[in-house]
Order: sequence, then structure tokens, then C-alpha cells
Amino acid sequence: MQNPDYVPPKKRGIKILAIAIVVIMIGAGAGVGVYLYLHPAKKVSTLVVLVDSGSDTQAYLTSVASTFEKENPNVKITIDSVGYSDLVSSSLSALEDKDSSPGLIMYYPSGEPSLAPYLMNLSSQGFNTSNFLSGELYSGSYVLHNGGISKFVGVPIHNVLGYVLVYQKSVFDNKTLQTGFEAKYHFSIMPNTYKNWTAVYDAADYINSTLASLEKNYTSLRHSLMFPDSSRHSMIDAYMGLLYAYGNNHTKATGIAKDSGAAYWTYMGNISGKYRPTFNNTYGVQALEMYKNLTQFEPSITTSPIGYSEQETLFESGEFAMGLAWTSFFSGYSNSSISKVAGNYNVTILPCGSTGYAPTYMGVNPYANTSLAIKFLKFAVSDKEYEMGIDKYQYLPATISALKIAESNKNFTWVPAMLKSASSININITAVQEYEGLESLFGTLTPDLNQNIYNYFIDKTTASAALSSAYSEWETVIS
Repeated sequence: MQNPDYVPPKKRGIKILAIAIVVIMIGAGAGVGVYLYLHPAKKVSTLVVLVDSGSDTQAYLTSVASTFEKENPNVKITIDSVGYSDLVSSSLSALEDKDSSPGLIMYYPSGEPSLAPYLMNLSSQGFNTSNFLSGELYSGSYVLHNGGISKFVGVPIHNVLGYVLVYQKSVFDNKTLQTGFEAKYHFSIMPNTYKNWTAVYDAADYINSTLASLEKNYTSLRHSLMFPDSSRHSMIDAYMGLLYAYGNNHTKATGIAKDSGAAYWTYMGNISGKYRPTFNNTYGVQALEMYKNLTQFEPSITTSPIGYSEQETLFESGEFAMGLAWTSFFSGYSNSSISKVAGNYNVTILPCGSTGYAPTYMGVNPYANTSLAIKFLKFAVSDKEYEMGIDKYQYLPATISALKIAESNKNFTWVPAMLKSASSININITAVQEYEGLESLFGTLTPDLNQNIYNYFIDKTTASAALSSAYSEWETVIS
């Protein structure tokens, strides 16, 4: 009888091999375990950055994030986006709930009063504030208290100017147009020479009267001047520059501090010892009347209001000889695949100091990985990354050192004039502090003012009555 434990030689070899393999696998597994114990896998740190969907900053930071990740292999940067109208509410909801995400939050000056109480104080985090323009810092970086800086809550990342005047070079280089205009008005039609808003109106009116002849050479040209008039938000920005221009030299009546520059603080001024809205007076009325006059060269506000997106796409179409624009639109204007004005537009700041600051800021969520957020933010505002942004995206940097780099770029020949204008701004600390107290600027005061301006534009009321109504509504909220 055969021994039940007997294994034929051939099968015995297979069995021994199998046992050996198991032993080796166990040993290998133990070795891997020992290695992982001695060399644990590095944890990947994640940072979520919330931005305005479709903005230049979204494109810029996406590129910056890619480079940052290559230099920091165990870091993942996620760029999330929401629409402009949801940017403040989404950010505020996360901050109030003490969520750890997003870690970095993009905002504009109008959103600073709402977000500032919740954002991290960056005063001791090593940011060189002397490398930023004072107008940028006081437009949305600093929180003021008793006339001094109490917090530094946002780093300017994109130096957006609002508004500037863009124009088609070939239209204004027309000698016949130049000669005819100068014979009638006795000053140059070139936009970089305008001394006041009347000059802008006269130029638009003259071009409008000659459109029939101009269209023979400029087949896309339909209108002389594009001026934002959407009641969704752009009215408060467009009127701001005009209000500053007309009220700057009449501080006693308007409360607007002389040479303070056009910004949201223009809407709050010292009138008889109290900081009140600055527009309910003769100069505010003059500014609003000029605003309405400047919108008559475009389609009706009731059928085709012009807001931010329209300002970008309509000027790209070549339909307008000139128009108001944010500097953030220039990358689109220069894109020859979509723009008919690529290579044929120029830029100048607005007359009477009307070009103000509307920078883009990045604030840090104090409940996030703040060390990573600050590291990435410093990387994003470095000269090296800004130089990439200038070349690739026509991204106007926020730092003075990078602006000097931009000066040598063919797309930023107007930067020296902008820096000269910026250096003349006299920041009125108290006016800025009062503006920062308007937490309802974005949600309540802007719609109030815009609706009253709209009512005047469609002839439902007078300029004086519109501003008086807006003033009463603002006073109710401010008081």
C-alpha cells in the first residue's frame, strides 16, 4: 500500500518551489513594510483657490499653479471658479461656516467691506507692501480703524484700472477726420489729449456725424463711443469717475477730498463734519447729465444695455471707434483669432483723474492651510511669474517692480502715464475708512444707485430727483 504522504519527485519539486515563492513573497512583503515604515509616503497638501470664472486672474493663476506644483511635488493646487455675482456670497458663506476650503479667495474692491472681517491678517506674513501702489492697497487691502491701518487682508494680484479709454488707432489717424475736427473745435481729436469730459463728448459727436463717410474705409464701424450703462453693476463704476471729475475741485459742496483719485471711496465725503454720500449736489447732477449724454452714441439701454461682457466683445468686433474698458479686457482685444481690433487699438487714461483703481485681490482663509496659501501667494506675485503673465496673458501686474518690467512690453506702452497718475493720488484715510464701513455696498447700495440712474436714463425722472432718491436710500442704510 502506497504511503499517503508520498509525493512523486516531479511534484515534490513543484511543491518545494511553491513554498519557496510564498516564503520569498512574505519576506518581500515584510521588506516593503519595513521600507514604508522607515520611509513613509509624503502626504500631498492641497490648496483650493476660488476665483471669478472667466477672469484673467483665473487664467494666470492656473498657469502659476502648474509651475508651483512642479517645484513642489507634494502640493496640489485646485483652481475653483464661480460667477462674478456669486463670488462674495460663496466666499462669505465658507468663511462664516469656518470651512477650510477655499484657502485663497479672490475679491474685488466692492467685496472688501463684506469679506474683510473674516479674512486672515497678513500684516506679519512678510509681504512687501512698499512694492504695491498705495491706491491699490487702500482700495481693498487695508482695514482702517481710528485713522490707522488695523489689518492687511488682501494682496493685490492684478492691477486692473477702471476705466480707461480704448480707441481704434486707424480711425483716429485719419487726417481728414483730424483736420475737420480741429477746424470746428480748435483742439486735437486724439484721445490722449482730452482735458475734460466735454472733449470726449465732442469727439464722439463729431465721429458720429461723419460715420457715413468713415464706414467706407472701416466696414465694421457702427458707433463712435461705447459707454457702460448696465444697471446690473457697471453704472456705479462709470458714474464714479465722472463724479470724481466734476466734484474733485469742489470739496466743500461734495465732500470729495481733492486729488484723492477715483475709487469707491469717492462716494463718501466729509460734508459739514459728517461723512455722507457725495453725489446729491450740483456737481453730482452735472456728472450724471454728462453720463447720459455719453451713452447716446450706442444702442438703447432698454434693448441692449452695455455691461462688462459687452464692453469686451463689442469693442473686439470693431463696431466702436472708442470706448471705456477695464484693462483686464486687453488680452481679448489683442487676440487676432477673435478680435478685429488686434494690433489696431491704443489706450489712454481718462481725463480729470477719472481712471481709478479696481484691483483684484487674494485673501487668505484663516481656517485653511495658511502656510501653503501664503507660500503660493508670494510665488504668484513674484517678478518671475508676473513676467510670464505679461508675455502670455497681457496680465497687468500689481507690484511696482513688475510694472517696470511691463513698461518694456509693446502692449503696455501706456503704463508710465498710469504710474504718473497714480503717484499724484492723495489718499484720504478717513474717506477710505468710511467706505469700508459700507458692508452693504455690494448687496444694497449699488442696486439702489444703479436703479435710480437707470430711471433717469429712461426718462422716468430727472437727474436731480434720481440722485436725491438714491441719497435717501443710502442714508437709510448708512445711518
